[in-house]
Amino acid sequence: MASKLAFVDTQFALFRITIPLFSISLLVLLCPLLNAQTFTGSISGRVSDPAGLPLADVEVTVTQTSTNETSRTVTNRAGEYNAAFLKPGPYRVNFTAKGFKAFVQIDLELQLNQSFRLDPALEIGTVTESVEVTSTQSEVNYDSPEGAHVVGSEQLENLPELVNPGRGRSPFFIGKIVARRLGTRRSY
Repeated sequence: MASKLAFVDTQFALFRITIPLFSISLLVLLCPLLNAQTFTGSISGRVSDPAGLPLADVEVTVTQTSTNETSRTVTNRAGEYNAAFLKPGPYRVNFTAKGFKAFVQIDLELQLNQSFRLDPALEIGTVTESVEVTSTQSEVNYDSPEGAHVVGSEQLENLPELVNPGRGRSPFFIGKIVARRLGTRRSY
């Protein structure tokens, strides 16, 4: 009887060690598969001349107008540029190159996790001349298949309370608001 108890005691001790080790190793193995949500956006595109040919070495200056924070980049040989890790907010984008008029895009509103594409065609002229364009944003994101929407504080405050008023608002109503905004017709 004592040998059976020793055997059961040994199995129980082994079981007590195995479960936590298995849980920790599973957690360590699965962590790299989890993708973090990004809280920044990007502005990218292709700069061309009036004939549609790419322009290299165009200086691109992206300025967040609310904070005056500036990010600078230069186009590559294909005329492409990318200003990444930009905080959500209003932006002004300047494009300058020798022998061309400066191109200025104003009132560009960058949302959370948005990839905005801007493809200006620079006109021939002097750098002191500029072409200023006010932004009209498209609801279609051509760079990424992701759907995103920022839910404002007013929308959150006006959510109806579900079933039990004492427990507050339901997160499922936020999903319905976002689904309607993105144009899906599913009901949750």
